[in-house]
Amino acid sequence: MRKLYTFFYSFAAVRATLQGKQEERLPFFSFTFPRSFQKQFPHHYAKFVGNAESLTTPFDVHATLQHLIELQNSIVDNEADNLNSYHLTQTMPTPYVKRAQNRAISLFDSIPKNRSCSDAYIEPHWCACLNWQRLSLNESESHMPTLRKAAESIVATINNLTDSYRALCAPLELERINWALRLHPHKELITYKQNSDKDGYVADMSDKMRIHEELYQLQIVVVPGQSLFEASVVYDLDTFEMHTKVAEISRVNKYGNQANCIYERNPELRKYCYCRA
Repeated sequence: MRKLYTFFYSFAAVRATLQGKQEERLPFFSFTFPRSFQKQFPHHYAKFVGNAESLTTPFDVHATLQHLIELQNSIVDNEADNLNSYHLTQTMPTPYVKRAQNRAISLFDSIPKNRSCSDAYIEPHWCACLNWQRLSLNESESHMPTLRKAAESIVATINNLTDSYRALCAPLELERINWALRLHPHKELITYKQNSDKDGYVADMSDKMRIHEELYQLQIVVVPGQSLFEASVVYDLDTFEMHTKVAEISRVNKYGNQANCIYERNPELRKYCYCRA
């Protein structure tokens, strides 16, 4: 245990709830370090702890593991059986640049507190820092036709993925929309025009910017199989077309044995395939 590094993460039924939606974007992820690491690399460990309140991504975890290997490789064993005699070489590589715009930053470096989703290359679908407006699903609401169109776009995108395997995977149909959100841009972002003073301290908030697209996020249930999907859909306000990216479709519940028929041929489609009887 003195040399063991442990990482924990989880997947469970809570994923289908609104809390679970947030947790998918801000998942529980735990590291434990042997005490020897804390003694040998106190500055790196302190930076790691200090990053607990910063925006991080799985790419950062990957960079951290690479950095950990570099740290371990930089240790010279003076006495093979004496862990305390290890010391750092003077030529340890340090290729980790601490810029907010880096997609991957080692957690052993200080991650900027002002790092944004855009800085970390996080798509809006996965960003937990945006201003989403929850929409009513009452049929009398004027936005319901738009939501149904968005939901059908998600289903069509999924069916296109499995179209080449139609003999195995049944076409899916929309059963219902569980919830829907619309990205609500901050008023300050829409109305900002320019600085109204020469020093740049006062903003001119008189702009009348026209929005050309809306971003929706939905959770839908499809049949057969009662599969749960979440996806982000872009609604083009000029062409009135819906656009759904495959990369922004999340399978929420477990597919279990529903997709066994596709496993050997294309395991990546298991999230989207419901095997015909």
